Amino acid sequence: MKFIAAAFALAAVVAATDVRFDPIYNTPGESTDVVACSNLADQFPTFSSFPTYPSIGGAQAISGFADPDCGTCYNITFNGKSQLFTAIDVAGDGIVTSETSYSALADPATGEINASVVQVDKSLCGM
Repeated sequence: MKFIAAAFALAAVVAATDVRFDPIYNTPGESTDVVACSNLADQFPTFSSFPTYPSIGGAQAISGFADPDCGTCYNITFNGKSQLFTAIDVAGDGIVTSETSYSALADPATGEINASVVQVDKSLCGM
């Protein structure tokens, strides 16, 4: 029984998550004021000011303006390739990243992948 509980706990930590892209996150000079986490704009005024840029975007954990999960850091892995990602916007379901970031994981023509996504300490993303 303890093994089953441990297996479920691990599954909650490492989740298969849909990952797609939106070209808006490719714009390095875009103001952080345009995303749900505009509360981070004083420290990170533009998209390119985030240490993980261009691996930034929306995450399902963020539900709206100044959400407590703003700046959450994730490790995204797909087909043996990994990258750190900073959540700065809403996404509905899954993760929405920049096209450049997505391209480092998969061919953009795929449109969406199902990747392993693990929340990690924010300090790994420079937060």
